[in-house]
Amino acid sequence: MLGRKSFLVTINRFVEYFTGWLGLFFIARFMANPDFNYGIVQFALGTVSLFAFIGHFFGSAHVKRVSGGEIDEDKCIGTHISLTAVAMLVTVAVVIGGIQIWKHVLGMGFQTTTHELAIYIILGFFLLKSIGWVAKDTFRARREIAKREAISLMDQSVPTIFIIYVALTGGQAIELALTYVAGGALAALLAIFFLIDVEVKKPDWDSINSYWDFALPGFFSKIVRKFGNRVDIVMVQLFWGSSNVGYYASGRQLALIVSGLVAGIGTVVFPAISDLHSKKDWKGLKKTVEGAARYTSLFISPIIVFLMVFPERIIHIMISDAFLDAAPIVRILAINSFFTLYFKPFKYVILGTNRPKLSAKISIMGNLANVALNVILIPDSLFGVTLFGLKEVGAAIATLTAGVSIAVSKYIVSTEIADVSFTSGTILHVLAAVNSGMILFALEYLVIPIDRYYHLLLYGAAMLGLYAAFVYLVGEFNKKDWNYIMDAVNPFKMWRYVKDELKGNESEKK
Repeated sequence: MLGRKSFLVTINRFVEYFTGWLGLFFIARFMANPDFNYGIVQFALGTVSLFAFIGHFFGSAHVKRVSGGEIDEDKCIGTHISLTAVAMLVTVAVVIGGIQIWKHVLGMGFQTTTHELAIYIILGFFLLKSIGWVAKDTFRARREIAKREAISLMDQSVPTIFIIYVALTGGQAIELALTYVAGGALAALLAIFFLIDVEVKKPDWDSINSYWDFALPGFFSKIVRKFGNRVDIVMVQLFWGSSNVGYYASGRQLALIVSGLVAGIGTVVFPAISDLHSKKDWKGLKKTVEGAARYTSLFISPIIVFLMVFPERIIHIMISDAFLDAAPIVRILAINSFFTLYFKPFKYVILGTNRPKLSAKISIMGNLANVALNVILIPDSLFGVTLFGLKEVGAAIATLTAGVSIAVSKYIVSTEIADVSFTSGTILHVLAAVNSGMILFALEYLVIPIDRYYHLLLYGAAMLGLYAAFVYLVGEFNKKDWNYIMDAVNPFKMWRYVKDELKGNESEKK
């Protein structure tokens, strides 16, 4: 069941990234000034995201308390709803207040008036999104993954229809921003539908304090992490412009495609670790984490290498030449994706064993370094001091440096907590992917260049074929792995699981 639930999330993430690419494709091919308009919306998303963590501040606490069974579930839901509502009011006040200070106290402004309006629209999107957070956190804790993913589908994938319409009908940044609001509204409606029969109990001070005690150690960490993750887009906008933001955001979009392949692992592993920890089942915890890490590297290695070898050709065919400047971003952030995704199961050991303070300390140090590197690498000068001026490439380098340092640090700590360890097969996975990539690079350079979409599909299939042959020859893919994957992706069992969960069949939630 763990494999099936993970694969369900993987399917949904793949759909999300596919539709995200599809929207970007139509923007790039049909919208006027695509890099500029896309950059405006991404800047607005980045700006609001700097503070939106406040609204989702208690999400991890809710997953931990519900999955750990420390508090009555109905009271947990009431507590989460109440705290999220207050937190979102704080978010709105901080964003609007920050804009007013930026304009009227500091005497600064925006590249265009459209930039400011886009921020307000995206703020509305996050207000709607907070309703979905409550439901998704609850279903994640229960491991009712089908419901959680249905909400995500509404939020992330369905709005692509609106994006395509906007691109084809001459819409620009404001209309593009409004498509996010449409997605947030659809997700909120579905979340309410799923929760309509759930009993909600009034929170008490004990439940509030329990959530607060879990979440508070990560408060400063969340601030620093969001600044580390989002200040790059804001700084690229402030020091360079919306076109540069567009290059950076599109490069990141392509690099994140690989995340969809293993998205389900993280979604399911955290509550599983929490449950195993509450039962003191350290052997089961170790097996769960190391198994998740092994399958992660097995699946992502060939995609990571393919992105690094052919980013220009991928952008040319899958987006447009208007975004070719994003190629170095794809290469750098693909490496970052490998480290952050492979070590993700290990980081959940720290949170799942109820050590949020320790996790927070590591995140704080890594993201402070990220912010510092952004300041040094992105601008060409600051306060009269000459800096590197690497623009969006500097932002990508900063992200890579911070991502690797945080991932490795959390891995080291998790080995001390639960005796989990690096999966040795990962080295073989990477070597198999690199060898496959080198063969295809030579073939593309000497024999058949990638000029058409069918060339790209052919090379992608060849990459997977060569990689599969290599990992099989070195014993890193066997009949047991094949059977596990086939059981997870079995369409009849998947349909039965989704149908039973949505109907409330408790037997399929375990």
